[in-house]
Formats: sequence, structure tokens, C-alpha cells
Amino acid sequence: MRLGYLLSTAVFTLVVGVGTAAYADPVEINFFERYTSPPQRDYDKWLIDSFNQAFAGKIHVTLGGTEDDAFKAKINSVLRSPDAPDVFFSWEGGWAKYMIDSGYAAPLDAYYQKYGWDKTLNPAGVALATFDGKKYFVPQMISASILWYRPDILQAHGITPPKNWTDFVGAKDKLKGDGIALTMLANQQQWPAQFLWTSILVNKYGVDLYNQLLTRKVAWTDPRVVDAFAMMKKMMDDGDFEPGANGLDVTPAVVPFGQGKVATWFQGSFMLTTFLDASGKPKFPLDFVPLPQIGDQQPTMSVFVENTLMINTNSKHQDEAAEFLNYVLSKESQTKYALQARMLFPANIEVDLSSLDPMVQRLGKAISTYKQSTFMHVDHALAPAVSDPYLQALQGVLVGSTTPEDAAKLTEQAAQGEQGPVSP
Repeated sequence: MRLGYLLSTAVFTLVVGVGTAAYADPVEINFFERYTSPPQRDYDKWLIDSFNQAFAGKIHVTLGGTEDDAFKAKINSVLRSPDAPDVFFSWEGGWAKYMIDSGYAAPLDAYYQKYGWDKTLNPAGVALATFDGKKYFVPQMISASILWYRPDILQAHGITPPKNWTDFVGAKDKLKGDGIALTMLANQQQWPAQFLWTSILVNKYGVDLYNQLLTRKVAWTDPRVVDAFAMMKKMMDDGDFEPGANGLDVTPAVVPFGQGKVATWFQGSFMLTTFLDASGKPKFPLDFVPLPQIGDQQPTMSVFVENTLMINTNSKHQDEAAEFLNYVLSKESQTKYALQARMLFPANIEVDLSSLDPMVQRLGKAISTYKQSTFMHVDHALAPAVSDPYLQALQGVLVGSTTPEDAAKLTEQAAQGEQGPVSP
């Protein structure tokens, strides 16, 4: 029996003359979060404290969670436990479908209608929340993948922001004399390298091919897919990445990037959490461009939902959990989420971002032009049964223990086991 929901035993009767008054404990809601940064933790504390104050005596939320790198390993056991959370963090795409297929996520259509979320939330995020005609999460943060670059370093070496792949990889010849790496990878946790791999595949061969790969219309052993692995290997062999790229984690990698030891970094807009100081200004000279054009394809920016929230299908207090989600999605909460926690960019389209640094505003406007998601990276698009072997195979290519062909074969085996044979 859940604390704070003690049916008749929690009701006390006070007799005053002939009248009675009933007092009950508030409904207890547990929220399981993925922690990514100190500013986010500060925001979560404000969120929980302010919600509990606003709903005192009615609903009380208790915060729990785990660090980002431990989330995937823990979430299944957390959701299967007797005191499983009522609300929990999730990603979109294949990960969200995995949560749904595992029986963890409740449909939220009634709450979308009750609170009008589809009118205030980014339409790309709302579209991604829909599976088989039902909405299963609320988007909290919209992200994009771009090529961050140090304008001071490029200018000092006579390099213009690259618009095509040849100019991009050729820039290393002007940088290496000063010991500056062309681009950051920081692939210790395996997921970072997929950002570049996926965008290489999409920008060279088109988003349609990538979608066909995800939906088993094209095999992972397709020569175009193998070519994306091969291009990553060539970049590693040519010394395009920072020294020790597979042993460096993302957060510590901000230090050498800020020190000017690396000129560019293809990574998500969520890096602003660590790129910006307390006043919201970049800690060092910073700008962005889409991934440089490869071949005849026009670059496609990857726009996706980075953070989502779900309600546990086994929660006995889904209405109260939805009330909490509505508070999370409010203009006030999403404004603090964006401006104080640096969790950019918020899903609530009513948030005023005009106080942000001009470069950050430009990026937000570029993202807002997309009314639907373009594509998400492999570990969001596919369930762990496929994405984990893929990430391991890609890192194997980068460290030289796996050929591009074998990496494709290993991923194809995992895809066959999880998704079945290719069906063109």
C-alpha cells in the first residue's frame, strides 16, 4: 500500500457539535529523473519544491533518479520494483517504443485533450509522441545535431566555416602544425560517435535510406551503410579526431575544446548546458553550422526530442501524475528549464528566449523552422537490442578491432534477431 494513500485509515474525524471534517494525506507521486548536469539538479529541486507548495495537501512529489551514464542499466529494474515511479524520464523513438512494448508507459491522449498540450508544445515533439495512433509521452526538450566550431581558431588559421566535406576534412592540414585536432569525438561511452555516423549516412545518401534502414527495408550490410562505417574509420586513421578519442568522455572533453585544442565538434545542441556560463553566454568563442555537405545531398539537420516524460501504466495515481506533467510543461517551468538549467530548447513554444545569447537564439530559430522531426540517432531510433550492438561495433571500427564490413554484419545480426528479416 503506497505511502500517502491510506484509504479509510488515513481519514480522521473531528467532531465539533454535530459537524464533522475529514483530513487525508496528499497523494504521493514518485518521479524518476535522468541527471545530466548541476544546473538541471538545481532546476529539479525548484520544480519539486514549487509544485509541492502549489499543491500542498493534495499532491506531493518525491524526486529520485540516476546519473545519465547509469540510466539505461537501471531503468528496467526501477520500473519493475514494487515502488516503481509514477512518472519517469525517457527518450523518444525506438527507446520510447521499447518502454511501451514493455508495458511501462500509459497512453496520455486524454490528458493531451484535457490540458491542451498539443497547442503549446512543439509539433515535432508531439508527432514523435504518437505510436499506433496514441500519445505516450510529453516532450520536454527539443534538440538538434550541429557542427560546433571555434570561430577564433578557424579565423586564426585562415579557415572559413566549412560548407562541404572536402573543405571540412582538408582543414586539418592548416591546424595540425599548431597541434590542434580537427574535430572532437569523445566516444568513451560509445553513444557520441553515432551522431557523426548517422549524419554522414543521411547527408551522403539521404534521410529516406536511413528510414529504410531503421524499418528493415534495407539491411545493415548495404554498401552505403558500410560506407558510413568506412568514412568514420578513415577519419580516425587520418588523425581527424582528438588523441585518445575513444577514452575521453563528453563532459571532460569540454575542457580541451574550450582551451582551443580542438577546432570543431559535431554534437547535440544539448551541449549548451556545459558551453554556457551562469549568465547564459558562451564560455569561449563559439558558433555552429550544419554538417558540411557530402556529395549532392543538401545537409539535413537532425531535429529530435532529447528529453521526454512518461506516466507509468501501473501507477494508481495517473490523474495526479498528469497534473504534475502539466506543471512541468507550464510556461513558467519551461522558462526556468531553458534559461536557468540551460536545458535548451524547451518544448513549450510559448517560452520567450529573447534574453539568450544571439548565437543561441539563432540556433533556436533554426530548430523551430522544423515542424516535424527529421531523424534521430540510432540509440534513440531503435531498441537497445539493436542499438547496443551497433554502438559496440562502431567503436570497434574506431579502435581498429572491427572492420566496417564486420561492424555492419554484427549489427545486421542483431537487427534480424530483434526486428526480423529485411522486407523491401
